[in-house]
Amino acid sequence: MYSTMIKGLCKVSNNVIAVALLRLMDERGCKPDVVVYNTIIDSLCKDKLIDEAFKLFKEMVFQKGISPDAITYSSLIDGLRKLGRWDEAPKMLQEMLDDGISFIIAFVFFIYDFIWTR
Repeated sequence: MYSTMIKGLCKVSNNVIAVALLRLMDERGCKPDVVVYNTIIDSLCKDKLIDEAFKLFKEMVFQKGISPDAITYSSLIDGLRKLGRWDEAPKMLQEMLDDGISFIIAFVFFIYDFIWTR
């Protein structure tokens, strides 16, 4: 139920409420998974709120112990691209490879997103 509401909020760029709902979800004992975090991270990146996306990414990984996936990295790299922050992309690519995620998989997600957002 929470994940559906978060997805809907993110579709209309209501990131503040989506993050608040994420907090409420966690407080009530419903542990968010990588899909929930990806939904919000991607929405933040699409709205060019990359610093907030990275804060949520760090929370997901270091506080919650949730492993990022190809979608997580693709969203963050695309967010960096949208802001012209290409100098930070190699670090993300290296983290992705260190996590055992194939560059090819992330590249496919990146191209898919690029094509469909045009």
